[in-house]
Amino acid sequence: MSDMNQCNFTGRIGGLELRYIPNGSAIMQFSVAIGESRKDDSGQWIDKTTWVRCEAWGGSAEYMDRNAQKGTQVRITAKVEVKEWEDKQTGQKRSSTIFKTKEIQILGNRKESNSNQAGSQQPARQPQQPQQQAPQNEPPMDFDDDMIPF
Repeated sequence: MSDMNQCNFTGRIGGLELRYIPNGSAIMQFSVAIGESRKDDSGQWIDKTTWVRCEAWGGSAEYMDRNAQKGTQVRITAKVEVKEWEDKQTGQKRSSTIFKTKEIQILGNRKESNSNQAGSQQPARQPQQPQQQAPQNEPPMDFDDDMIPF
């Protein structure tokens, strides 16, 4: 049996940042809070939140930009990827776990302008040309342009 790199989770978006790389492809970096309730050893209910970092590219990134905001509930299908790099200032090796989205479904709390489409799945579309560049002096969420493979 071969291995399969696929994760499915539902949670609420904590923050989003849309960027464009030099070739015009869109990248949406966002965090998702995944809530869980369980009983501890004494029988008391405990609420736990796990935050995960996600990336969407191309049409999926633009779909998120049009339809999602902080607090939006989403269902994500993604593959897990560990990015490794050397910190340019300290020389230390660093790593970060990223969930690269394969499928995104908005479940609730859509942006106002698109509220009549709640629950629909992302359409396949071509990425648009960049409208504005992200500031170059402050990469979002520990993102480093050297991590892009092209």
